[in-house]
Amino acid sequence: MPSNLQPNDLAAYILDALAQKLPDLKDRQATLARLLGLSPNAVYKKLRGFSALSVGEVALIARHFGISIDAFVLHTHGFVPAAYPPLLGRSVGPRHFMESLRAYVNMARQAPNARLWYATSEIPVFHYFYFRELTAFKLFMWQKVSWQSTPGYVPVNLSALVSDDYIDDLRREIAEGYNHIYSTEFWPRHLLENTLQQLEHMKAISPVEDRKLLEPIAGQLRSLVRHQSAMATTGRKHLPGAADQGNAPFELYYNEIAHTGNTFLLESDAGFQVFTTFDNPNHLVIQNEDFCRRTHQWFGQLARLGNPVSHGSEKNRGAFFQFLEDHLDGRQTGLSS
Repeated sequence: MPSNLQPNDLAAYILDALAQKLPDLKDRQATLARLLGLSPNAVYKKLRGFSALSVGEVALIARHFGISIDAFVLHTHGFVPAAYPPLLGRSVGPRHFMESLRAYVNMARQAPNARLWYATSEIPVFHYFYFRELTAFKLFMWQKVSWQSTPGYVPVNLSALVSDDYIDDLRREIAEGYNHIYSTEFWPRHLLENTLQQLEHMKAISPVEDRKLLEPIAGQLRSLVRHQSAMATTGRKHLPGAADQGNAPFELYYNEIAHTGNTFLLESDAGFQVFTTFDNPNHLVIQNEDFCRRTHQWFGQLARLGNPVSHGSEKNRGAFFQFLEDHLDGRQTGLSS
């Protein structure tokens, strides 16, 4: 701890970070009472500074709510603490990934005046979840690339993922939740390339029964492109086949300048959070205020330099989505069984 800071400073930091996560005082008081096993009155005194949090209570609150003590201790300029879920002792795998993503989406929906900024080099992760087989395929590929290296992990075969109704319920919840979050997104023209290459690879090496499971995906990719075009046209998100049920605003830019991976910035009245992929779909979670504000500025620069695709930008929109459809047409031979 820096020499000019006292133990009470850490408690104040923890309580301030908690207030960002739980803005409502009564909700915060009730939640802490349950967590610490104290009466509401005792918790009220701690929240108001009339009595001190113990070291154990500080540690318990930080651990339970994912508040980084490193961010308090490490004040060295340029060092940004980040959480990396695979190192937090959490389980990995398709169901766990979907459950954690649902939790993130629900958190974003509850944040006051939430807005998602999203720069991606491939199909936005939430868009896979518009289709059952496409979701299962991407989970299978993420498992193959990222999760199988985890000690004790047991792979799930593609047919089990396709037929898993619980995963299908989760992907519907995630898609619906995403549709209720205002987002500004930046996509490149090679949006489909990673998924198309994965699909061609799996068709080449998979047994016949798995190749049959892959057959619907090429058609779903085309349906996805047309659905994305429809959302860009209206400037509103909606589920496939439900264009008259517009939800949150959807702003889309064609990003031809900045090469990116997958970076999310959740902005709300409660603060900022940055999610950036490392070992996709695993990700780093960063709450450092300076880093988040710099990321916000970066997104603003992307918006100034990008070509708008949504709303009235008919020419840009037509050219962008026609390119994606033409790209699909050019890959049909490789996608055929």
